[in-house]
Amino acid sequence: MKTLLNLVVLFTLSLNLAPPLPAQAQTQPAAMWQVLRYDIRASINAAADRALTVRATIAARNIGGTGRTFTVRLNPAIEVASASVGDAPARFTKREDAATKLQLIVITLPAPVERDAVLTVSYDYRLPVGDNTGLAAISPEGAQFLPLSFWYPTPNSPYAPRGADTAPFKLTVEGTAGATLVSSGVAKDATFEQTLNAQPFFLTGKWDVVEGTGEAKDVNAWGVAGASADERRRAEALIALAAAARTFYGGLLGSVA
Repeated sequence: MKTLLNLVVLFTLSLNLAPPLPAQAQTQPAAMWQVLRYDIRASINAAADRALTVRATIAARNIGGTGRTFTVRLNPAIEVASASVGDAPARFTKREDAATKLQLIVITLPAPVERDAVLTVSYDYRLPVGDNTGLAAISPEGAQFLPLSFWYPTPNSPYAPRGADTAPFKLTVEGTAGATLVSSGVAKDATFEQTLNAQPFFLTGKWDVVEGTGEAKDVNAWGVAGASADERRRAEALIALAAAARTFYGGLLGSVA
């Protein structure tokens, strides 16, 4: 009994002598940016310096807390010349994302951006291509820039918790004389308009087009110019597969408009 009383006394003393827990500071939620649209104009300079020159505009909505900065991720080789918010020049800093090794361009916004507000930000930059890869390449035969080359600015990368940004886009590519431009969406001259959520990309080159017929009407395959008979047969097999998938999902989800 005496031992039990001693334990009770010690426990009471420990409660009285214990330092108070520190007060928890209330933190404001961070801004989160949802891309609404990309508008990109790119120019290929294959002959002079093997570089892609770009002006990219992003319209984004703040779906988080008050935003005071706007950060995008880019290929580390990109040289950013200027940035603007709306029509006004903007100050920006550069640093490396330690996790992805991508380049971070951080704009200090001229005024706080509240939740649900839409921001328009533009960047002018140049991407020199040293060695051609499957993701980014420039040559006399054509060029290609795929999303994983990080050739266009975007707030979130594929490695982010919410994944990569997707949005409708307008893409214009200059410097493609003598080559065919391929991208996503509806083509008009050197411009593609994509109204669905997507990631901007493009390829240029000299292609042979294999067109589908019958059930595969409007399904085309693009192959390298001068494709062999075997390559054309493989293109036709891909067209048939795509047409079958279109028919299946049309029956499942409704016909394609």
